[in-house]
Amino acid sequence: MADPIPAIGYIRVSMKREEMLSPQLQRTSIEQWARVNGRRVADSDWVIDLDATGRNFVRKVKGAIERVVQGDVGEIIVYRYDRWGRNARDALANVVRVETAGGALISATEPLDAETAIGRYNRTNAFALAEMQSDIIGENWRGVREHRIREQLHPYGRKRFGYTRLGRIPDEDDPQRTRKEKGATERYVPDPETGPVLAGMYADYIRGDGGRTIARSLNDRAVPTVRGRPWSGRTVLDTLDSGFGAGYLRLHDPSCRCAGPQRCPNRVWVKGSHETVILDDQWQAYRQRRAETLTIPPRHRTPVYPLSGLVRCGHCRAAMTGVRLSTRRNRPSEVQFRCGRHRHYADCPGHPAVALTVLLEAVRAQIAEIADDLDAAAAVTKARTVKAKDARGLAERLGRDLAAADRKLVRLALLRAQDEDSDLPPSSWLAAAAEVKRDRARIEQQLAVASRESAAASADPLPVVTGVLQGWDTLPPARLNQLLRLLIRQVTVWRTGDPARDSRGHWLPQPVRVKVIPIWQHNA
Repeated sequence: MADPIPAIGYIRVSMKREEMLSPQLQRTSIEQWARVNGRRVADSDWVIDLDATGRNFVRKVKGAIERVVQGDVGEIIVYRYDRWGRNARDALANVVRVETAGGALISATEPLDAETAIGRYNRTNAFALAEMQSDIIGENWRGVREHRIREQLHPYGRKRFGYTRLGRIPDEDDPQRTRKEKGATERYVPDPETGPVLAGMYADYIRGDGGRTIARSLNDRAVPTVRGRPWSGRTVLDTLDSGFGAGYLRLHDPSCRCAGPQRCPNRVWVKGSHETVILDDQWQAYRQRRAETLTIPPRHRTPVYPLSGLVRCGHCRAAMTGVRLSTRRNRPSEVQFRCGRHRHYADCPGHPAVALTVLLEAVRAQIAEIADDLDAAAAVTKARTVKAKDARGLAERLGRDLAAADRKLVRLALLRAQDEDSDLPPSSWLAAAAEVKRDRARIEQQLAVASRESAAASADPLPVVTGVLQGWDTLPPARLNQLLRLLIRQVTVWRTGDPARDSRGHWLPQPVRVKVIPIWQHNA
């Protein structure tokens, strides 16, 4: 007998708990077909996609296709054609790719001869039937989801950190699933242990801590996520962004017609039926700080130093960044703020370097002068009034620009729907929509900055100035940085002496002139 033909065995289950199409059932059927038909699937030639949708090919099966294209193996065996995919167009396109390379896709339980016209016809029908079944399942899930939203419940009935779900009990047939408890109403109630923790996470973020700082605190206290895993900065922000603790449900915007709502950033918040763990004022304060954070470079969102992101070189206008210098043994390290342009390109005419301690002393002294001016000088009040008016005007204009961008997206969607028979390819519509979305994101960021400056210029800064001066030596750097951003637009530094290096080649701090520009004044 000839040696068995090597082949790849492919297994896919959309959910790990699908007992009817378990991985073991699929593997046994493929092995039996291979043994009878002279094929051999080595242990290293099994490709398994667990908990993977068949609606696209963003899964491990792409690796199997590439091996066929490269000529490493000639056949891919599946339990049934719907395991290959549930999108008829993509499934057939990838079958063509396999066959063009000289390979073949074989179903272990559907004896269709793809070498004949009737066999190819039946295979196409099998893919179409799989897609229809997937569509029906999707429609059923959408109906359940819409019903839950009408009842103001979480659309997917998942566990939520800080809450306990009542009214559902484990299913007798499948302990991994739950079913509605007879005579009970499904509801979420704050958990007595994790509810206060969730409220504290919002308070910490509003106070100035970043997602990673909050995650480290939770992990140090051995507080797991709802899945029993450690926290990361991303999971912290996802939990807080959901708004569940504020009584909201975060949903995909129903007016958005994108193809992938699970990854689409267009979200809306609607009121849920569950009790809140924070007040609405705290939720609005959280949303405002999140919007402001988007306008801050990532390296400054959890600032290491109180002046991170605020200091600029007066000679070239580049940002000055903090650098911690190593010193001799048993001596504390020193932090300097240096011109970023000179560090990277060495073309700044001034390239100032100033010790953080010197810079903090100068800033503190000028903030004290600002406090005196706020008490005594009417000119400061006038400047604040003018700046607030300008910022409000800019915010209103950007608001109109944002509304115009939204109208453009609506018109594009209507034109695409009306011109389905147009000769224009879909890529033209997608490119136009992508450009409008980029403009919209830019306007949204500018609007966040203008709104923040308008609020800061309109509010009375004296309490913030007093709080900064009183807590100067005790506030954490991140919190002090957050308060300073409410007062300071920019700290500008000019070198007044000649640059010099020490014996190790480090730039020495030089005599400098420091100017603090309040947020209600224009750049200078």
